[in-house]
Amino acid sequence: MQHRSRRRDTKGAQLYLREAKRPGGVRRWVILDRSPSGKRIEQSTGAFEDDRAKAEKAFAEYLAEKHTPSFGGGDPAEVLIVDVLAHYGEHKAKTTMERRAKNKLASTLLNLGTFFDGKTVDAITPQLCDDYVEWRINKGDVRFTLDETKRDRALKPTTARNDLIFLQAAQNYCFANRKLTHTVKITKPPPSSPRPRMLSRDEAARLLAGALGWDRWGRRHHKRIHRHLARFIMTGLYSGTRSDRIRRLQWVENMQGGWVDLEKGDLHRKGAHEAETKKRAPSVPIGNRLLQHMRRWRRLTGRYVIECYGKPITDSLANAFDGALELGGLWTEPGDPNRITPHTLRHTCVSWMLEDGRTPFQVGKYVGMTAQMVERVYGHVSDDQQRETANAIVRRAIPGPSHARPTDNLRSA
Repeated sequence: MQHRSRRRDTKGAQLYLREAKRPGGVRRWVILDRSPSGKRIEQSTGAFEDDRAKAEKAFAEYLAEKHTPSFGGGDPAEVLIVDVLAHYGEHKAKTTMERRAKNKLASTLLNLGTFFDGKTVDAITPQLCDDYVEWRINKGDVRFTLDETKRDRALKPTTARNDLIFLQAAQNYCFANRKLTHTVKITKPPPSSPRPRMLSRDEAARLLAGALGWDRWGRRHHKRIHRHLARFIMTGLYSGTRSDRIRRLQWVENMQGGWVDLEKGDLHRKGAHEAETKKRAPSVPIGNRLLQHMRRWRRLTGRYVIECYGKPITDSLANAFDGALELGGLWTEPGDPNRITPHTLRHTCVSWMLEDGRTPFQVGKYVGMTAQMVERVYGHVSDDQQRETANAIVRRAIPGPSHARPTDNLRSA
């Protein structure tokens, strides 16, 4: 009764964890709302207590169906932030295929919508953005853990920063589509110092062997062979393509994703009519080694480059990837800074090209980054390369300055 009276006074729809109907039962997430006439509405999300991500996705879909954004004349003083988020979220939902990405989209919309509910765009100030960061990191994230001790653990400011980047993108999208007359600046926490995890040649070989069922002691586990994962790993290592684009690669030109032109030896990372975004996806030549493998894969697959039992991999490869890490002796706990993820393949490709002497401009042009981004994120690789170059110069026994004896060798310095 206490919950019911509190909900009656609450404005707007809310996500609520309903108690079990009988002792020993399971609690479920439901949506509580009221109709325009004041009638109480309770709608099931189909999610149990442990599946918060599914509940958030259902709640976001409910809000999107219920609410029609209104922009009027586009004045930020009159446009609600939730309308901006709803308009942009609808656009993103149409272009997002992966289930995990859709869950992340729903969660981001829910968090931003909850905090900025009732506020107009012109109400955004640096102080309000700081308040959101504090609220978000203290809110915690229960989607990925069943450990009660970790549910209330504060998040890193990077999580709130990503949400605010989404809010800025929503404003920019509405401004570009003439829904807003102008945008309001979003103040974000500074980015974390980037030093991404990269694989050594030995680690890459162990990961690939793990995907093919080999453990680090040379034993073969036939029930743990994932050839589609091995193809995914090789494509990531040799092309530096983002994991979601690798999963959507097809053998023919299409509108859903990129494609591979085996005749010309080119990799087209984008779909035929896919718009260019900040996450660049240029078309590039395929290296000879990867091209040879892809020609062999073409005879073994149907429509997609990466297939499992004849079907495309449209969702995450997390389980198979973790299994390969375990067999290769590379697995670490989630949250470990040295943890290897599918995105590590892209980092590894970039670092290997830099180690081979390619310039940041050449590397960025191939993988789809700016030279400045390559320098900022992978600058330590370039520094190590320059140090090796300096040592190589010393090993050439260049004569010392004029006061040194001609027989001096700088190697002994």
